[in-house]
Amino acid sequence: MVNDHSITKVIQLYETKTSRHSVMIVGGTQSAKSTTWKVLQGSMTALNKVPEMSATYQVVKVITIIQSSVLQKKKMFIYLKVFYLKKRLTPFNCLWV
Repeated sequence: MVNDHSITKVIQLYETKTSRHSVMIVGGTQSAKSTTWKVLQGSMTALNKVPEMSATYQVVKVITIIQSSVLQKKKMFIYLKVFYLKKRLTPFNCLWV
């Protein structure tokens, strides 16, 4: 169900992603964490398909990271940097889950 609160959360996530390289979404069970990023992903991807909007909104790729494999921050940042360079991605058009 879409309500003002959920729309606000999607907008907040968008604004945060435009000003930060990474974002961690935290919250209680069923607090719409997954729904928020999925709606943002779908919205940006849909807007990218509109010719006059495609320069502003990028297709968002979701990349799943198995959390138990992320043991050290330094290794994680090296992994992300190499991944971005290989795929020619920017931190904004990726959502790490």
